Amino acid sequence: MVAESSRRLVSGDSSARPEREFDVPEGIPLFIAITALTIVVPGPDFVLVTRNTLLLGRRAGYLTAAGISIGLTVYTLLAVLGLTALIAAQDGMLTALKLAGGGYLVFLGWRGLRSWWRSRRAAGTDVAAVLAQGPAPLDTAPLDTATDEPTRAGLRGGGPLAQGVLNNLLNPKALVFYVTLLPQFITPGDRIVEQTLLLSTTATLLAVLWWFLFVTAVDRVTPILRRRRVRDGLDLGTAVLLGGFGIAVAAGAL
Repeated sequence: MVAESSRRLVSGDSSARPEREFDVPEGIPLFIAITALTIVVPGPDFVLVTRNTLLLGRRAGYLTAAGISIGLTVYTLLAVLGLTALIAAQDGMLTALKLAGGGYLVFLGWRGLRSWWRSRRAAGTDVAAVLAQGPAPLDTAPLDTATDEPTRAGLRGGGPLAQGVLNNLLNPKALVFYVTLLPQFITPGDRIVEQTLLLSTTATLLAVLWWFLFVTAVDRVTPILRRRRVRDGLDLGTAVLLGGFGIAVAAGAL
């Protein structure tokens, strides 16, 4: 018996073979292309990052993008553990996620509308004060006197980092990506966990790269958008978009 066992080891018996090496999925270039298109398509994350960058500054934009990346990392861990498919399979849990996501977007939209309204009221007060004092102060009045109020209002809805995390985690689009698109590029029965981790990490890194470039580009044009009317228009427009996204997401759950 000992001699026979020795012969099996020397001859490379299948039971003594090392575990098969992990192969990169063949469709990963196509996966990268589709994922990149999915990331750049405007949605709630796009609106939130744009709003925070323009109204709160580049640092807030980077923090919002970092929050989105954290949310994607959480979804990556859930996908590796197989929990994303479990959540999607439970109608009650999926409905709750959609309602929570829609509610949070409506909440952010309401915050934006309130910020816009307060800024308009402050503008009316400033005009009345200038008229009462005469035309001289007009030359020394700064163009960005409305920056403090939108900044405070933006942070009341949670810091940019927290906003990014919640906005992504409560976005059904992210869950749908991990449940429907990602499995299409996994080879059945061949190291499922490793493939899932590779594809999910690739998607997260693509998102990090995109949001870094996007925030940097948006910040370049921020000086042009410092005037009160432009900032008020951005505050109102992004608030309406976020609220509209929220209503659409919540309505889809009913």
